[in-house]
Amino acid sequence: MKLFNKKSFCSFFLCSIYLGSHLCTVDAARKCGTWATEDCLGDIDKRYDPDTSPNLVDLHPLYEKMDGYWVGTQTSYDANKNVWQARASVPYMSENADAFVNITVSGTRFYQHEIYVLSKAPQTFCESELPTIPDSPPLRHVWDDGVCGVNGVAAASDIFRTSTHELNEISVTIGGTGDQACQVWPAGNCEGFGQPVEDKVFYTSQFHNGDSEDDNSIAHVHLLIFSEDFQSFRVEKTFYRD
Repeated sequence: MKLFNKKSFCSFFLCSIYLGSHLCTVDAARKCGTWATEDCLGDIDKRYDPDTSPNLVDLHPLYEKMDGYWVGTQTSYDANKNVWQARASVPYMSENADAFVNITVSGTRFYQHEIYVLSKAPQTFCESELPTIPDSPPLRHVWDDGVCGVNGVAAASDIFRTSTHELNEISVTIGGTGDQACQVWPAGNCEGFGQPVEDKVFYTSQFHNGDSEDDNSIAHVHLLIFSEDFQSFRVEKTFYRD
């Protein structure tokens, strides 16, 4: 025997709310997590859970394992995954360059200080003719007072990131120096972040969105790849230009 239909039940339910019946009071109807309402956000979304830690080591275990001083290698690639060769913008070789990286993870903060030692350019590059850029100083085959084909170079940079209110594994870039700094690129929108993508791989990206026809969009993508025992690492850097 059918006791009620949907229409009569809905009418009874609404009437109960209006009359403040003990079957369903207005307060009960407003409360989340009951049989008649949706789950409370604090129960299903950690952003609203006061017990969820914003500290990076609590958001992904790789952050804790990364903390420390690392010695390894870096290889840079172009957008086609060819090893970066000496050129006017960076007149040095960057295949298996010595990499010295100091990472500190403290609470919600991520600090990275790094030095890469690039090797000397080949003689063929030193003897090549470099392009001329209008209204710019002439390009050189070497930085500072070095000698092309004789000297390499040590390039230093720093970066500072922090966790966000999203409480996920992403740490957003707040600022940086060297090639990690937005200031080295033309004026425009610049942003970046770091994120564990596997148990032993940390992905970082710095993106500059060009704001004019003469200002290309540029992206640097770094992969910090750690060994199985976390005793060594290597860096793969890829450079993209729109």
